[in-house]
Parts: sequence; structure tokens; C-alpha cells
Amino acid sequence: MSKRQSSLMLFGSLIISGMIFLQMSIYILSMFAGWNVRFNLVAVCHSWLKVIGLSYLEYVLDVFVIYTLLFLLWKMTIHWFHAMQMKKRFELYKENALTNEMNKKYNNEKKLSW
Repeated sequence: MSKRQSSLMLFGSLIISGMIFLQMSIYILSMFAGWNVRFNLVAVCHSWLKVIGLSYLEYVLDVFVIYTLLFLLWKMTIHWFHAMQMKKRFELYKENALTNEMNKKYNNEKKLSW
């Protein structure tokens, strides 16, 4: 697989997952705020389940959507916490004098800041 195909697959999957996340978020907001959203993929699935007579699965769909969004927020919080810990750990190993010396030696006037 070429680099271009890999990039297209990555961006395609990010776009699809982003759209699903957006649809789920709009559905949750409309559910709690009482908005009437005209077209939402989750709302369409919800009404489709009602039409075919699987009303009990509407609640399963709601639980699935809420669980997914809460799990995503939990994982993002944990990732942010670990990133901050790693940033502090990298600061311990930073050598300012050596960084400035290398910048002068190679004519790079930018100061490196983490």
C-alpha cells in the first residue's frame, strides 16, 4: 500500500468517525435540551427501530450513545493527564545551557521551549 493510499484511508476514517461523533453529540444535546433536530443519523435509527416494532432497542441505542460519549471523554481526560505528566518529566531532562550552545553553534536563534 502506498503512502498516498494510507493517508487517504487515515483521513477518510477520521472524517467518518468525526461525523459519527458529531451526530451522537447532536443527538445527546437534542435529547437533554429538548431540541427538535431535523436530520440526525441516530434519531433516524431511533425512529426506524420504533417503526419496525423493536421499541425496547431504542433504550439500548440511547445507552450505547451515552456510554460511547462518556467513555470518549474519560479517555481524553486520562490522555491529557498523562501528557501533562510526561511534559513535566521531559522538563527535568532539559539542558538549557547545552540547548543555547547548540543554537549559537548552528546559527539558530530560536529558543527551544517545551
